[in-house]
Amino acid sequence: MYISETYKVKVKQGKTYLLRIINAALNQQHFFKIANHSFTVVAMDAIYTEHYNTDVVVLAPGQTVDVLLKTNQVVDSYYMVFTPYRSSNVAINNITTRGVVVYDGASQSKTPIMPIMPDAFDTPTAHKFYTNVTGMINMVSLVFFFC
Repeated sequence: MYISETYKVKVKQGKTYLLRIINAALNQQHFFKIANHSFTVVAMDAIYTEHYNTDVVVLAPGQTVDVLLKTNQVVDSYYMVFTPYRSSNVAINNITTRGVVVYDGASQSKTPIMPIMPDAFDTPTAHKFYTNVTGMINMVSLVFFFC
């Protein structure tokens, strides 16, 4: 892999960033992680959720998940990885996609830190994510009430 050709996101230490993660795959669910970082899920498919803290996001095909990313790690470079989750033995395109989160002031010559990804068949991790994300029903009801 050529780091110079890899997508990079530059961040500053101590900030909070809103990421909209999109699964543009046609048929596959995916896991998403950034090495040594965690997220606060705040919305799924443009619907606000109760805040849920996690270090892995699971996305169905076409789904969007909005997360807050706190850049609270050591100044360095960290891989963000998007890899397929297989809930069955159906053949899939097993391609792992990587980008890099680069902290301002990080060495450009050092290899980014890689996250430990869930196994492709890690249904308990996917189940935990999906069952812990809860829509803000009261907020949605208020919006429709006042429209």
